[in-house]
Amino acid sequence: MQEKTGIGTKKICTSLLVTGMRYSELERFRENQNWLEGQFIYLPRGSMLKVKAKQKEFIL
Repeated sequence: MQEKTGIGTKKICTSLLVTGMRYSELERFRENQNWLEGQFIYLPRGSMLKVKAKQKEFIL
């Protein structure tokens, strides 16, 4: 399997595993490399697009 995957795929998979990011988050980080400061990734307030799910109240 390792021979069939490209070098770019290996780099992406390694980046996802090391950072714990989702693929969509990694794509946004690649577009905004200024978020990286030293060894840390600082996300500005407006960078997170995921909305927290709210559980509907169930009444019997």
